[in-house]
Amino acid sequence: MDFEAVARRLELDQLYADYVHCLDATSRNMLKDRVSALREANIYEPQRYRHLVSSLKITADAAGVLDLVANFMVVRTMQDADMVIFGAGCYVDQVRRDGDNWKFARKNVVLDSRQIDTLLAIPI
Repeated sequence: MDFEAVARRLELDQLYADYVHCLDATSRNMLKDRVSALREANIYEPQRYRHLVSSLKITADAAGVLDLVANFMVVRTMQDADMVIFGAGCYVDQVRRDGDNWKFARKNVVLDSRQIDTLLAIPI
């Protein structure tokens, strides 16, 4: 790999890291949305979610637009330390160069299973 390919790969890895850290964040607005959804639809038990992304693959490269596939897994940890795999699958995305940064132009989530064991108040 040449320097530009390595630099692009690191930039894309950072884009995905920023994305999952945003999903796992506990900011005031994120918590407000989640608590509201769970209060109105379900009984809320404190829990944490951790998104893991791996195996990023560039499937198409055309003039500053990349098609990407990446595997993901979301682990849910309850207050009693019980951990379960909440969801797994792949992201099928398209990113575009915007100045010095990459931004998602399209993001599709393809789950490995047909069912999730709770309401989708938690972003995948």
